[in-house]
Amino acid sequence: QAVAGALGEIKDARAVEPLIAKLNDADSDVQRAVAGALGEIKDARAVEPLIAKLNDADSNVQRAVAGALGKIKDVRAVEPLIAKLNDADSDVQRAVAGALGEIKDVRAVEPLIAKLNDADSDVQQAVALALGEIKDARAVEPLIAKFNDADSDVQQAVALALGEIEDARAVESLIAKLNDADSNVQRAVALALGEIEDARAVEPLIAKLNDADSNVQRAVALALGEIKDARAVEPLIAKLNDADINVQQAVALALGKIKDARAVEPLIAKLNDADINVQQAVALALGK
Repeated sequence: QAVAGALGEIKDARAVEPLIAKLNDADSDVQRAVAGALGEIKDARAVEPLIAKLNDADSNVQRAVAGALGKIKDVRAVEPLIAKLNDADSDVQRAVAGALGEIKDVRAVEPLIAKLNDADSDVQQAVALALGEIKDARAVEPLIAKFNDADSDVQQAVALALGEIEDARAVESLIAKLNDADSNVQRAVALALGEIEDARAVEPLIAKLNDADSNVQRAVALALGEIKDARAVEPLIAKLNDADINVQQAVALALGKIKDARAVEPLIAKLNDADINVQQAVALALGK
């Protein structure tokens, strides 16, 4: 196991054939280590042998193999992975969804959409994130439909996926979730709106700048920085002296991205802030 791990770290192609030869070792832990190493080396010779191990008797080996195939990103693995999406083991399903997200082949979109309502919420999360990685517009409406799922972790995954896809159809649904009861959902939604960069989100985000949760405030500030709308400049300047230094940093960075001259004097005034991390963020913003 240790040797396999080391060879995976070194990533030298000379190790591929010896590793493939160990894929059927009598010890399943060795098999897992070997699969992981082959995933790190990313040599196409390993694809077919790994595919052959996708139905191994040990579910932990199956997960390691799926992860390796995801890292190699060879399209030959797509159909065999899709066939494993309905495996009896939910952990295998999650690993397979993650691998399909890494490969980013559009053949996986419809099968993944079909798994969005899986009985296991962890599988739902993995599927949503995979759809976000693939960035296919067909996933937008099904993801929006999952926004009111009872599980807040699923909602977060959906928000992040919609942000990755960057489709304007998601904006109104995301805005509606900005005041969700769960602050982690709010953060994910704010970041997603920042990724999409739609001007409709500016006023709702500004309204969240004084949220009770400082982590939400940071996410909102960063989102406003990504959208780069001048309406956010004055509200962000007003937050430069927030009680939370992490919020101050996020606000400074956001002002740097917007590049509005109104922020220069307030930022200069923060150059001698008591916190060195705030000083760094301010200096970077002024450079922008």
